[in-house]
Amino acid sequence: MTEAMQRTAPLNKRMILIVTGSATLMVFWLGSGINLVLPMMARQFGVDISTVTAVSTVYSLAMCACTIPFGLLSDKIGCHKVFLTGAGLFTVFSALAGFAARGYLSLLIFRAAMGIGASMMQSVTVAILTMSFPAKERGKVLGLNSMCISASVVLGLVLCGRIAERLGWQALFFCGIPFGIFSLAAGIAVLPRSEAKDSRRTNFPGAMLLTCLLIGVTLFLNLFSNPERTTPGFRAAVAGACALILAGFLSAQKAAPVIRFYLFKNRGYSVGCLLMFAAYAASQLTSLTIPFFVVNVLGLTSSDAGMISMAFPLTMAVMAPFCGALSDRIGTRGMMLAGMLMQLLGTAAFTLYGAGTSTLLMAGVMGWIGFSGGLFYSPNVSSILSTVPHEDLGLASGMTSAIRNFAATFGTSMFSIGTARYMARFAALGESAAFSATQRQIAGITTGLLVFVWLAAAFLLPSPGKDGDGGCAAQAER
Repeated sequence: MTEAMQRTAPLNKRMILIVTGSATLMVFWLGSGINLVLPMMARQFGVDISTVTAVSTVYSLAMCACTIPFGLLSDKIGCHKVFLTGAGLFTVFSALAGFAARGYLSLLIFRAAMGIGASMMQSVTVAILTMSFPAKERGKVLGLNSMCISASVVLGLVLCGRIAERLGWQALFFCGIPFGIFSLAAGIAVLPRSEAKDSRRTNFPGAMLLTCLLIGVTLFLNLFSNPERTTPGFRAAVAGACALILAGFLSAQKAAPVIRFYLFKNRGYSVGCLLMFAAYAASQLTSLTIPFFVVNVLGLTSSDAGMISMAFPLTMAVMAPFCGALSDRIGTRGMMLAGMLMQLLGTAAFTLYGAGTSTLLMAGVMGWIGFSGGLFYSPNVSSILSTVPHEDLGLASGMTSAIRNFAATFGTSMFSIGTARYMARFAALGESAAFSATQRQIAGITTGLLVFVWLAAAFLLPSPGKDGDGGCAAQAER
C-alpha cells in the first residue's frame, strides 16, 4: 500500500460505511413501513387485503431468491459492480413505482424489480465492508451495519404512515430516490474494486435454477401457511415443481458448483449459519405475535402495538455497534452463545403472557430480545465470514443475506400454521383467550427449539483458533 493510499484510507473507509448505510436505509425503511399503507393501496386499486399483500410478497420473494446468485456473480465481476447496478435499479424502479398510481399490475412489477435491486446491494454489502476494514475492526463495522438496519426499521415504522397520510403512499417511493442517487454517485468514487476475480467457471444455468427453487420454496411456504387461499392440488403442483427444479439444480451443481458445499465442512461456518437461521426465524415469530396479542387480547390499538414493537429495533440499534466492537476484543463465540441464550429466555417470557399482562413488561421483553440481537448478530456474521476464503466472499455474503430472508419467511409461515392449528383447538375459549393460549403454545415450541440449537452450538461451535479462523480473516491481516 502506498503512502498516499494510507493517508486516504481512513476517509475512504468512513465514506464506504456511509454509502452502504445509505443503501441500507433506502432498502429497509420502506420494507418495514410499506405494510402500514397496504390498506390505502387496497382502497385505491379496488382489491382486497389478501390481494394487496402481494405488494410486499413479490418484493420479499425477489430479495430472498436472488441474493445467492448475485453473491456468486460478485465473485466473478466484483462486488462494487453488483452493488452499483443494484443501487441504480432500485432507484429507477422506486421512481416508476411512485408513478404507478393507476396500475396495480405495474406496481407489482416495479416492486419485484426493486426487490432484485435490493438483493444486489444487500448480497454484497457485508462482503464490501469485510474487504474494506481489517479483521480487528470487523465486528465494530458489522455492528454499525446492524445499527443502520435497525434504525431504518424504526424510521419506517415511525415515518411511513405519517408521510402517506399527508402526501399519499406514492411519496414513500420518491423519498428513497435521493439516497439511491447518493449511493450510486458516491459508490462509484469510493467503493473498493476487487483485487482478484474468481477464475472458476460460473454455472449460470445452475444459478437460475437455484433462484427458481428459492422462489418456489418461499411460495410453497406462503401457500402452505394460508391453505384456504388455494386448493390441495395447486399446492401439490408447486411442491412437485420444486422437486423437479431441485433435481435439475443438483444435476447442474455437479458440473460447476453454485453453492460451495465445502464451506459447510468448516464447523465455524456451518454452526454459525444454523444459529443465524434459528435467531432470525425466532425473532420473526415474536415480532408477529406482538400486534395480534396487543389488539386481540389486550384490546389496544395497532399504534400501541407499534410502540411496543419498536423497543426491539431501538435497543438493537443502540447495542449493535458496541457489541460488535467488543467482539473484536474478546472474540465471537461467547457473545453468540450469550446472545442466543438471552433470546431464548426472552422468547420463553411469551409463555407467561395473558390478558392481564402489562404493556410495559412486553416492551421490556422486546427490548431484552433487541439487546440479545445486538449481542448476537454482528459477532455471528463476523464469525461466519472469518472462515471463508477470499474468492468465496461475495457468495458467502449473499448466503448470509439469503439465510436472513428465508428465515424470516419460514418464521412467518410457522406463525401462520401454528396460529391456524391452535386457534382451532382452543376455539371454545373465545377469540381472545384462544389467541392467548395459542401464542403461549407457539412461544413454548419456539423456546424448546432454541434450547436445542443453543446446546448443539455450545458443543459444536469451535473455540477461538480452531476450525474457523482462516479464510478472509487471515487474508485481511496480510
